[in-house]
Amino acid sequence: MFPDQHKFAFSCGDTINDFKVISVIGRGGFGEVYLVQDVAGARFALKLLLRAEDKEFAGNSQIRALENISGFVTPHAAGTLPDGRHFFLMPLADNLNRGEVYTPDTLANRLSKFGRLPTAELLDIAIAITSACAELHKKQLVHGDIKPENVIFIRKQALLSDFSLVRPMAPPDESGIAGTLRFIPQEEVSGQLNGVSEQLDLYAIGMLLYSSYNLNPAIDYPAPGDGIDLAEYRVIRKIYNKALHKNPAFRYRDAATLLRDLKQAKEKIISDKLPWFRRKKFTYSLLAGALIAIVAGVLTPIILHEQRFFTDPVSKEKIDLDAITPESLAGFFAKIDQQLLDRLVLQDLYAKVKPEFWNDPDFIFLTQKINALLNKKLWYAQLKTASDQRQVRQSKRKILSLGIPQTPGDVLLRWRELITPENFLTAEEFKVYQQTPTSATDPRTHLKTYGATELNRAKIKIETLTNTTNFGEFQNAIDDFRRLIGNPTATEDK
Repeated sequence: MFPDQHKFAFSCGDTINDFKVISVIGRGGFGEVYLVQDVAGARFALKLLLRAEDKEFAGNSQIRALENISGFVTPHAAGTLPDGRHFFLMPLADNLNRGEVYTPDTLANRLSKFGRLPTAELLDIAIAITSACAELHKKQLVHGDIKPENVIFIRKQALLSDFSLVRPMAPPDESGIAGTLRFIPQEEVSGQLNGVSEQLDLYAIGMLLYSSYNLNPAIDYPAPGDGIDLAEYRVIRKIYNKALHKNPAFRYRDAATLLRDLKQAKEKIISDKLPWFRRKKFTYSLLAGALIAIVAGVLTPIILHEQRFFTDPVSKEKIDLDAITPESLAGFFAKIDQQLLDRLVLQDLYAKVKPEFWNDPDFIFLTQKINALLNKKLWYAQLKTASDQRQVRQSKRKILSLGIPQTPGDVLLRWRELITPENFLTAEEFKVYQQTPTSATDPRTHLKTYGATELNRAKIKIETLTNTTNFGEFQNAIDDFRRLIGNPTATEDK
């Protein structure tokens, strides 16, 4: 219906700051809206704010000041009347009546006139509003009053209007109650809001989606509407239930996540309404199946042929796996048994070395070598019990990929440099070791020429075995020296 003009400050034919009033559009919480025309005949919407309310004027000023932001009804201009009231000029919404008496095309008016909108169309609107909020949130601002009445259509594009409650994000101690009841979370109403954040707008979008899809007032949440499509309802309900969850921790945290779910919901709803042979999932599956069949037909003979061969990473020699038999590997694994024994002895020796040597690269390499030998034995056992050609080739490939040892002592020689007394004795023990003479003529000794202590002999034995591969004897000599240090009579003359 055409608004009662007697309730408004201006009537048809009046002039507001050089703009002629064509008709009255309506009244909002913070002012009156008029359809006006300039001297050139261009038409606009002019919103005149109440004298006591400057919030929307400030909010519009913030929106106008932002650069590269879309999805909002950006005011063309703003001003102040002589009596102090603020106004701003903005683009005119589409006419919902198409040539008849002007009625602004808003989401609220669409729902009132047409009832439930096609679900894909409603999701398009929600996607547009969420995208606009995502840009606003990047500027650390919150719209604060998202509802069907504030979603308007200009050139058929859904845009957000009414910036009376636009405010910056703020910590809990700076937040206050603002917005339309039922479109703001309960914790804001009860004064327990955890600051002003993007979650306020995401909650409102969830309620907008609920009320618009179910054609229910917000107070009826979560009751479903009448005549809904159950398949679509399950998809839509999942989104608005998350946005409106009682516990803020389980709601959407940012607009990007909500936007992703809205787009996926639209895609699913559209896909489910297509004939089965036109659905994207079916098409992708069909194409994937055809592609797999083609690739398998081309590559299978090549793969089967390549599985027969193994390329040595060092010599680059190509080895025919089918030419290798378990029997031909028997002697090879007899050597492995001896190598494994030698390395386990050496690993035990390492365990007695000072802890700072446990991360020594040589020790790590030794451990890896032992593991490789153990893995070889496991794969050799599987090779002897393999029941099909694939398992046989796999076992041979694994054995060869672990490397072929050359001689039983191929690795042991690398550890000779480690076999030194300073690597096995503590700092205090090594100090005693350095002070211990190796002969009766040594100027450091007080020993008589006719005798030598046990400690002296122990040191001579250690020096004899240093940098050799006689690991067991070297360890025994170290143990003897350490035992003698602990004996108070060990350094006395015999």
